[in-house]
Amino acid sequence: MNVNVSAITFYDNQRQNQIAAPTSPCPAGGCQNCLLPVSDYQYTYFPGDVLFGTMVGLRGSGADSMSCEGTGSMGPEAMMALKFALGNYRDVLGSNILPGVDIGALMADTCMNKYVSASFIRDVVTGRKTFKDSVGGNIDTEYLRSFINFRTSDVAEETSLTLGQYMIPEIESAATSSHLKDRMMYPYFNRAIPANDIMCSAMINILKRMGWTCAQIIYGSGTFGENGMQVLKEQAAKSQICITGAYSTSLDASVIVDKLRDNSHAKAVLVFGYKSHIRDILQAVRDKNAFGEFVFIGNDLWADREDIVSGYENITDGSLSVKQALPQVNLFNQHLSTFSNLDAIRADPVLSKLYEYRYNCYLNAGNRGVSTQPCTFQHITSTGSYSPFVINSVYATAQALHNTLVQVCGSGYNGLCNDFRDKITVSPILLSQIRNVSFRNILTGETFGLTNGEGTADFDIFNYQNGNGFVNVSETTFTF
Repeated sequence: MNVNVSAITFYDNQRQNQIAAPTSPCPAGGCQNCLLPVSDYQYTYFPGDVLFGTMVGLRGSGADSMSCEGTGSMGPEAMMALKFALGNYRDVLGSNILPGVDIGALMADTCMNKYVSASFIRDVVTGRKTFKDSVGGNIDTEYLRSFINFRTSDVAEETSLTLGQYMIPEIESAATSSHLKDRMMYPYFNRAIPANDIMCSAMINILKRMGWTCAQIIYGSGTFGENGMQVLKEQAAKSQICITGAYSTSLDASVIVDKLRDNSHAKAVLVFGYKSHIRDILQAVRDKNAFGEFVFIGNDLWADREDIVSGYENITDGSLSVKQALPQVNLFNQHLSTFSNLDAIRADPVLSKLYEYRYNCYLNAGNRGVSTQPCTFQHITSTGSYSPFVINSVYATAQALHNTLVQVCGSGYNGLCNDFRDKITVSPILLSQIRNVSFRNILTGETFGLTNGEGTADFDIFNYQNGNGFVNVSETTFTF
């Protein structure tokens, strides 16, 4: 069948106004790379009776829309956290958890790319790809029952639709978009990390606490920043706080500072963006000699991070930021400390990526082009604010799986019963167990749980004071 695409007309959502045809995601030079998602993701297999699927970005998204390249900024540590939690969930949850059942995982590096991620999901669920273990044997994905993911909000919004269509429960540990709370759109989505609206509420509470009735917003382009901006506006309106302007970081930073000055009566500036966005704004403030004209209030990607303010200490003096009160990662750090020399670090392909990225050095001569400095040994520790949620996602899913097996196979189960093979029956039960799962970490005494599929957390408030650094002022008076 031949289709004359030139005769196709596109209309807007109201079906009234004609709009331009969408552009192809393939490169201008042709579509020779359009099939890359079939093979461009990389995966690691941990054998088990029940498998968790995982999607993490060890690499970054490539120049083409369906490719991967380089090293992701947060993915390597997230993958190390996943591996750590899969190795010690019985120590944390108790020896009576999952009798006769071992948890395995099919962990994919989908490079924070929605097309590559979607390809991995379809390959796993439909069986269109045969996955191989390290010795060439076929991996049986029949008992893949849940996903534990580490994705950006825009990737999660796309791929969680697909997981919902296949009735596969998931727990997310990074995506915070409040759009994902829509249970009609994302019926099988859950997350260990609080949604944007919780963080935005903490930022708005700072304005209320200070008695500020006007503010401006700087937000990152993309789902994360745009959703944060929308939620901030909604919550500000409910608190009778006027938002006089909202500016995307897609604008030049100097233009943004000019716009902030146009509304100089709104001294408070809420910042919902990433490191590069924040530092660009700070540089523009310096270039335009706008010292002391604004008080910046940042989200948790700003809080307690010296790499954000380094070189701009006098500009950020007096700024405020919110940060989730994170579960402790002492045990994870103890695990990382067992890699006590460069040979041990080289032997772990994930840790070696993390090490090279963290210290901007190369472990192997083949990576010399990325950095000119050879690595020297340093003990590596967790710096990712998402790692505790990655770890708790594994524990929560393991606890929910145990509860599901009790419900499906009986309280005295030992191993998987035949009834567990019925995915159509088991998936809604596992989803229900994940939605309100809770557990106590017997090694630390901490408790963790989800409420209707959403994570909860308290927030600390930090005041940056030039000379003193980030000072926790959650229970004190701010200093400017």
